[in-house]
Order: sequence, then structure tokens, then C-alpha cells
Amino acid sequence: NYQAGRGVFTLSFWFNVSGNAVTGATRAIFGHGAQGSRKSLCVYMKKDTLRTSLYDSLNAPGATALDVRGITTSNYANSQWHLYTLTANIGSVQVYLDTVQKAATTSYLSGTTTYNPPDTILFGKYLTGSYAYGGKLDDIRMYTRALSVADVKLLYTQGPPTVATGAA
Repeated sequence: NYQAGRGVFTLSFWFNVSGNAVTGATRAIFGHGAQGSRKSLCVYMKKDTLRTSLYDSLNAPGATALDVRGITTSNYANSQWHLYTLTANIGSVQVYLDTVQKAATTSYLSGTTTYNPPDTILFGKYLTGSYAYGGKLDDIRMYTRALSVADVKLLYTQGPPTVATGAA
């Protein structure tokens, strides 16, 4: 379980997807907990937007801890590698794409709320097995602490995955 204490963690991964893979469809990249329910984290592409939905034990749809909707996938669904990083700490969550902060909230884990989804962690689909991603994922990392901005930049400078030509 990557969750530590009361929900302090970082999720980071490289993704690579073409525009054709996300046009007009929902494509799940990461899911922990039932999508849209309390104690869940889902990262997905829906139509032309990369979305992140994070709910703690008090937040459910309509009372969202973080629901990022405004990241246009045309900037990221371009067959290039991009680094996604979500850092969660008591009272704050940030989402970075290629080291640029795209969203933040201060309404996460206040008071006695918790984040600890009971379900399996899935990459590339939801618990129901639906909404297959159809892109590439690599260097998936989960930390039991919220990475600093400097840590996020270090991950990015390490670069995207490489595959040798002719590799099996």
C-alpha cells in the first residue's frame, strides 16, 4: 500500500499516447478505488481532456478534493513521452505535467479524513475492466511522501524511457 499515515504520497509515471487513442473516448490511465467514489484516485483521458479525480473520505462527487478537468490532451496526446506527477500532503495536492504545476488544492485531508482505497491499484483500466488506455506507460513510481518541486524536476531531468532500436 503506497498510502502512508493519512494519505501522504506521490504518484508519478511517464505516458505516451497518440491523439487517435483518446479521441471521443474515456481512457483510464490509473485507478485506485471505484472511480468517482469516496477514497479514490483516478487519472484518465476523456474526450480532449486529461483528468485527475481525487476524493478523500469526506469528499465525493460534488465535494471534490481535486478534480482537474482543464488539461487539453492535444498538448499531451502527441506520441511524445510526458511526465505526470501528483503529490498529496495533508491539506494540499498538486498535479504536475512535465514539471509544470497544472492544478492544486488545499481542501485535501482536513481534520479526521483519510485516504485509503480498499480496492486494487490498476493501470490502463478501471476496476470494471473498462476504458482501456491504449497508450504506453513507463517508470511508474509511488512514494510514501509528497515529493518537492525539486524532486519532480529531478525525475523529469532523468528523462523519458528509451528503447534501443531492434530490441526484442
